[in-house]
Parts: sequence; structure tokens; C-alpha cells
Amino acid sequence: MCAYSPRVGSSSDHGKKHLFPRISIPVRDGILAGLAVFVIALSSLLLMDIEALRQQRITIKDSLERTARTAAGLVDGDAHEEMVQNGKVDPAAYEKLIAPLVKFHRRAPEIAYLYTLVEKDGQLYFVLDTATSAKALQFSRPMKPSGFLEPYSSFSPNEDAAEVQAVRKGQNFVSQKAFTDEYGTFLSALAPIRDSQGKVVASLGIDMSVADYESRLSDLKKTGFLSSVISALTGMLLGVLVWWHARQARRHEQAKWQATKEKADLEERDRRVIQSLGQIIYRHNFATDQRRDEILWEGETEVLLGYKPGEMPQKTEEWFGFLHPDDRAREVTAFMAAVKGKANSYDGEYRFRHADGHYLWLHDRCVILRDSAGAPLLVDGTLLNVTQRKVSDERFRTVFEASTDPHMLVARHKVIDCNQATVEMLGLETKADVLRQPLATHWPDLDETASWDTTVFRGLHRFESYKKHISGELIPVDVTNTHLTIAGEEIMLVVWHDLRKIKHAQRELAFSEKKYRELVEGLDQIVFQTNQNGHWMFLNPAWEENTGYRITNCLGRPIDPFIWPEDRERVLRAWNGGKPDTAPFRIVGSTGIEIWVEADWRQRYDSTGRQTGISGTLTNITARRKAEQEIIAAKEAAEAADRAKSEFLAVMSHEIRTPMNGVIGFAQLLGETTLTELQREYVETVKGCGDTLLRLLNDILDFSKMESSRVELEHRPFSIRQCASEVISLNLPTAIAKEIALSAQIDPKVPDQILGDSTRFRQVLLNLVGNAVKFTERGWVELRVTPAESAPPSDRPDHIKIEILDSGIGIDKDALARLFKPFSQADSSTTRRYGGTGLGLAISARVVELMGGKLTVMSEPGRGSCFSFTLPLKLTETPESEPVATPVARDAKTELAAHPSLKILVAEDNAINRKVISRMLLSLGYSATLVGDGFECLEACEREEYDLIFMDVQMPGLDGFETTARLRAAGKKTWISALTAAAMPDDRLKCQIAGMNDYLTKPYRKADLEASIARYIVARRPKADVSSVT
Repeated sequence: MCAYSPRVGSSSDHGKKHLFPRISIPVRDGILAGLAVFVIALSSLLLMDIEALRQQRITIKDSLERTARTAAGLVDGDAHEEMVQNGKVDPAAYEKLIAPLVKFHRRAPEIAYLYTLVEKDGQLYFVLDTATSAKALQFSRPMKPSGFLEPYSSFSPNEDAAEVQAVRKGQNFVSQKAFTDEYGTFLSALAPIRDSQGKVVASLGIDMSVADYESRLSDLKKTGFLSSVISALTGMLLGVLVWWHARQARRHEQAKWQATKEKADLEERDRRVIQSLGQIIYRHNFATDQRRDEILWEGETEVLLGYKPGEMPQKTEEWFGFLHPDDRAREVTAFMAAVKGKANSYDGEYRFRHADGHYLWLHDRCVILRDSAGAPLLVDGTLLNVTQRKVSDERFRTVFEASTDPHMLVARHKVIDCNQATVEMLGLETKADVLRQPLATHWPDLDETASWDTTVFRGLHRFESYKKHISGELIPVDVTNTHLTIAGEEIMLVVWHDLRKIKHAQRELAFSEKKYRELVEGLDQIVFQTNQNGHWMFLNPAWEENTGYRITNCLGRPIDPFIWPEDRERVLRAWNGGKPDTAPFRIVGSTGIEIWVEADWRQRYDSTGRQTGISGTLTNITARRKAEQEIIAAKEAAEAADRAKSEFLAVMSHEIRTPMNGVIGFAQLLGETTLTELQREYVETVKGCGDTLLRLLNDILDFSKMESSRVELEHRPFSIRQCASEVISLNLPTAIAKEIALSAQIDPKVPDQILGDSTRFRQVLLNLVGNAVKFTERGWVELRVTPAESAPPSDRPDHIKIEILDSGIGIDKDALARLFKPFSQADSSTTRRYGGTGLGLAISARVVELMGGKLTVMSEPGRGSCFSFTLPLKLTETPESEPVATPVARDAKTELAAHPSLKILVAEDNAINRKVISRMLLSLGYSATLVGDGFECLEACEREEYDLIFMDVQMPGLDGFETTARLRAAGKKTWISALTAAAMPDDRLKCQIAGMNDYLTKPYRKADLEASIARYIVARRPKADVSSVT
């Protein structure tokens, strides 16, 4: 019988023999079947277990996400955004903003950390952190708070990137796996925080402790595994003997692989922790082997310091070389002392050179491992970048020390630091004097415990108190206590603000308010205030005194009924519109009388610009108003009287000049005829009397002009020397008759041509020289013109002095005082002896004043007189070497001789005056057409063209003004010379406005007509010919 036997040497058989050396094929098949059942059952249970674990994790993450969303809804997004934009913490606002989160966290203690984040430039920053209110949470576990805008980092860069994206996009986020640190195992979740407009402004973060969940998951794994073992126990029993041997063979390799994996995981975890903390880890070998004094580096060396680990210093001396020169000696000494001594650790801060050359502040913390003899073997340490904290500390120190307000740092009841302002306020010499004393020494009413607890509870505590100066003086201060945490220690920042100046200012203000209230209450003016509704809010006692109303009955009432009805609309419109209206108005007195007031007011506004009422004063001007009305009435009466006087003078002038024109005109014509000596004497007498009467009339009119201030001076070029020569020539016949030496002396420095009123200047000289000749019986009279003594020495003085000196009768001292008064002379005998009205000097004095000078006199009886005045010079721009062009430069007779044939029309209503002017024109060689009124003048001009019209101004029917206007309207350009008996100031201007070319005042002489015709001839001559006239 043949039996089956495997082939010797088969690889499969060899394998089976090796794996199952003593198991028969049926047993093998049973074992394999059992193993198959075991594998299938185990796989099913494992899949179920994995699915259960996945569902459990999903449930946990969903719960965490809902919790984050709920907490995010508690944050005021607008206030949160405002705090981030400000970039600084207002303790009160921070406390208010975080309070809902603290309350929520206290009710959910399973939350490890609750905080808010903002993203800036790819980096997350803490804003709120409930760990800062650890006492309010009342948790027994330790918590590490994060500061405002402190950078945030998770356990992984990938996790960091995902969280940045979630915050930036306003998305919900849950970390994919838990992370573990010294405080436990956590899962993180983020939820968006929105403002009132729905805009995402930040994210709320939750770190949930999942240690219990991980434990439960582990239990689930164990339970599933146990179930799978029990369910497949039969299969296992069948196969356990088969694979137990193989398992034992592989156990060693598996243990080795697991150890390797755990080491790698541990290293990876350490790397991530280091990376998340932003730290550098180093190991410094001090053992006596081949790696002695070697430094190994791990962590973020390139990120923090710019060096790759291999570029970092490898030896102790190299490491010292990277330290800042100012820190090197200190740190070398401290570090080596710690290593060579018995210390087990070292903690220090120093500046380390970055790869780009600048220095960073590092916090170096290490542990020293020693052998049994105490010699150092290894130093394991970390380097943490604390540059930002150092800069913040330095800024705080700068502000702390530079502040003018006293600042102190207090740890419970002990002052640990203060600034110089504290020393100065307390009157001490050094900080040590403050630090050596208990706080209560400088703070008599201090309740330290209550102040500390209140500050810790509120975060900020402000109140007023007193501080004690070394002299014993109690200084009022405003105290601000702020709770801080510095290096894990609770500190109270105490700031004192000196209130002495404020208190003094308050006392001064109170005194000022009292003083001004007394002043306001004592004023005669009414001081008032209204509100925005137009109701009285304040009235001083002057209101009762002026109106008769009681103040208490008026306050709160509308102002409208108190204003006179006719004035009410205007006043209220001005007050309500804010437009100043200073016009007086009336108030209704308590008895119904009119009270005139003048208001000075302004509108009041609050800080928002809203109008809140009116403040002002009311001045009672009732008496002044009455006086003003009386003054106005008196002024109107005076003006009416002045007008009446002017009208009277105008009428008088016309009525006197009209007949005088006939008297003087015919006397002149008669004098040109053949007469006997006696007849000629009679004619000259008539002419002299007419001239005297005319001078009297002119003096009265001039004085009237002066009184009415209606005299306006002309400003035309004229020659001082020519005026002086004319005055001397006019008075020379009288002086020769009285055997008086009459002369004029003009200094060469006095310019010949000046600007001024030659007529008025000549009038003054004629008056003064005429008086000197009149009151001098014998001797001399001199007109002297010199530069004023006060004028600077130059060729062109700016002032001249005019003196009229005589050797006449002189003037008594008593008479000098009234000499320049109207109608006054030295005495009545002077009037009887020499004649005159006494107006000449008064008129001269007024004219000199108008010219900018003052007429003065020096005289003694029997020793003559000296009348003088000084005038400012207004020089003409015309060079003195060039004569000033005048309309009539040549003799009038020469001009008339050149034009013997002219058509002349005379319009004159007075028959005698028509006869006078026609005879005078005839004696000049001209015949004239005569008409009696304006209508006849117009008819004559329509019939024939005339070269010249002598037009009487005052004619019946159609006067000279209207006649001239009609001629001009008709296009007539005939030269018109006005003939008028009016001599008031505005008469010449009226003639010019009416269109007349020339102006003659009655009584006129033949020479006046001759000059007027010559002016017409020159005006009608072409300009080239006029300029050539010499």
C-alpha cells in the first residue's frame, strides 16, 4: 500500500514543518479555521469599535462648537472692536466687556480656558482672557492668564494656520486632535464674534479639557478588545499553541520598534511644544568625554535669532561672545558661579546678538545636572524671547519715573517702588525714605485692607484722600489704584494727583462766584437769562427796581408779554434767530408804562452746539431816550433856524446885490465919461460907498459860511509871491497917502508854487495887511514869509510862517482876548474912528484854522502889532521853472482885441441890470441881444446861434438853471456865463451842475465881463494854442 508523503526538499513543506513541526494536517486545518473565525470576528469588532470612537469624537466636537457659539453671543462686538482699535486697555471697559464671559465660564467649569482672539497680518492675538479674572472664577486649578494683544500660538503650525484662516473668515473651528501640556489634555474650538451690523470683528476661543473623554475612549477600546477576545476565544484556543511560539519570536522586535516609535513621538511632541512656545532648547555638556564643552541647540533658532542650529555657538566662549558687551561680564560671572557652585538651576536675562546685528532680550532658564561629587555634567535650558516685555517694562519705567504725579507700586502693605514725584510731594530726600516707611505713615486715613480688596475686585479704584507731608501738612490728593499682575505677583499701582491747586482754584471760583453774584445783584442794569423755550430763568434785583415786577412772579414765565406789542415781533425774531439787534425796544412796566431798554445779549450753547437760551443785560434808557428826543427837537429847531438864516441871507444878498449892480455899474460907466473934478469926486465917493457896502455884505456871508461849516477850501497851484505882490499893490495907494512904508519880504527858501486856496489865502492877507495899514498912522507895515522855525533845515521846508508887522497903535492886553470874536474890535472908539464890522479878524482866524494853522497876535499899546500864523506846505508837482497854465494867461484886453466880433445874448429880467451889462459890453466893443426871461432866451437861441450867453440865474417863469438844462438837452453847446446875486457856498456848484461854463457874482464890473469873455475865447481855442499862451 502506498502512502502519501511530501516531497523532500519542497520549500512549502519545509515551511510547514518549521512552523508546525508536530501538528497533523487535520489539526492544522482546524487551527487555521479557528484562526480565520478569530480574525473575522476580531475585525468586525474592531471596525465597530472604530466607528463608535469616531461617533464619540464627533459628538464631543459638536458639543464644543455649540458651546463656543453660545459664548461668542455674549460678547459686545462693538465694544470689543473699539478696544482693539484703541490699542490699549481701559480697565473699566475691560471689566465690563469680560464680565459675561466670566459668569459663563464659572457656570461651565469643564472649560479650561475662555478667551477672544483677533487676527492681524497672519498672527492671532489675545484680547480678553477669563484667566485674568481667576479669583472671580473661584476654580481650584491653576490658570495662566494671557495679556491684552499678546500673541497666540497653538501646539502645531498647521493648527495655527487653520485657526488664522478660521478667524480671518469668521468661521467655526474645532481642532482635529487633542493636545497635552502641563495643565492637561485639551480640544480647542473657535466661533465668530459679530458687531451690531453683523460684521465679524473677532473670534471666541474655548480650550475644553478632554482628559475624561480620552479615558472613556480608552475604556471603550479595552471593552471592545475584551469582547472580541471572548467572542473568538474558541478560535484562539485552537490557534494559540500554533502562533504562540512565533509571537514570542517577534516580541523582541516589536518591543524594539515600539520603543523607537515612542522616542520619535516624544521628540516630535517636544519639537511641537518648543515651536508653539517660540523657545530654544539647548544642552550644555560639561562631562569629561570627547564632547566636553559642547552646546547642542534645538527649537526656533532661525525664527528667533536668525541662525540655523548649526550656526549657533558651539562652545562656552563662543556663546559668551554673542552677548551684548554691557551684559557680558555680569552674565559670565553669574552663569559660571552657578555652574561651578552648588546651584541646581540658573535664571537670567541678557541681550543676544541677532544674525542681522541687532540685539534681542532673552530669558535664560536652565537646570544643572551634577555627578555624585557635585561636579557639573549637563546643563539643560531654554531661551525665551522677552524683548517685547523688556520694551514694555522700559516704557512703563520711563512713564513711571517721568510723571509729575506721584506713582507707587504696592505689594499688599509694602511700597516696593516709587518715582521722584512721590519723594517731592512728601518732602523727603530719597526713594529710600519712602520705601523704609510703612504706607500708613504717608497716608493717615488709609484702610489698607479695604483699599486692596476694593482695587482687586474692581480692577480700578478712585477716590479722594489726604497725604501727609514731612512738615505735617495734609495734602489733598486724587487717588487712583489699579490692580496689576507683574511676573505673577499681584501689584497695586497707586497714583496721587495733587489737588492743592484745584482746591485753591475751587475756593477762588467760589469766591469769584460770590463776588460776581454780589456785583450782578448790585448792578443798575438788568441781568437776565432765558432757556431755549424763551422763559425767564434768571433776573437780578435791578429787574424789580426798573419794572416794578417781583422776580419770583416772573421766573419760568415767557418773555413775550413783557415786551411792548409794537416791538415784540422784531425782538423775538432777533433773539430766536441769533442775529444781533442792538436797536432799543420797550418793556411793559408793572403799571403799564413804557420802559425803553437797550439790550446786550448773546445766545448760549451746550457742548453739542444746541442752543440753550439767551444771556444778556438790559439798560434802562428811558431818561436818555427822553433827553435824546429833546435834543433831536432842539437840533431840528436849530437846523430850521439855520435854514431860515441861510434863506434870509440868500434873499438879502440877492435883494442887495441886484440894485447894487446898477449903482456900482453905472458909477463905473459914469466915471469913464468926461466929468468935472467935482463930478468925478462924487462918482468916486459913490463907488467907494458901494465897495464898502459890498465888503460888508461879503463879510457877513463869509461869517455865515464859517458858522455853518460850509466852507470848503480849493487845492490848486498858486504863487505865494504873486499873492503877496497883489496884496501889497492893493494897499499901496492907502499906504502912500498915509506916508507908510509898505513892503513884503519872502525868504528865498520859500517855494513859489504851492497847492491851496489862493482866494482864501489872499483874503486873509488882504484883511491883515489892510488892518495894519488902517491902524498905523505913520511908520511902516511889513509882510514877511519865512520857513517855520520848527521845520527841518532844507531847501524845501514843510511849513511856512506868515507875519504881518506894523508900527501902529498896538492893542491893549485886555482887548487881545476878544480880538478874534465876531463883531469885536479893541474898543468902541476904534469902530467910531476907523470903522469896520469887527468880522475881518474872526473870518481870517477861521480860514487859517481850515488851512491847518492858527492865527496869533503879539502887541503892546503904542508899540505896534505882529499877526502871524504857520501853515503846512503842500507842494505842487509842477516844477517851479514852469509856469502853471491858467485859462487866461494873457491880458483880457489882448484876447478881446483878437476877437472883436462875437454874438452875445444877455438873459436878464431886471431892466436896470440889462442896461448896465449892455452898456459895459458896448464899451468893450460888443453889441448884445437882450431878453427878459428864459422863454425869450430859448426862442432867441432857436432863431440864431450865439457864441456866448450871459444868463441871469433868478428869472420869473423860467429861471436860468432850467433854461440852461433845456438848451443842453437840445444839443446847444453855447458858452453860458451865470449872472447871480446869490453868493452862498453851493451856488457855484449848482451852476456847474446845471451845465453853465462860468460864474459871475453881482455886482460885477466891466473887468469881470472882460475876463469872462476872455475865458470863453481861451476855452474855445484849440488846445495847442492854449498851451502856447504866455
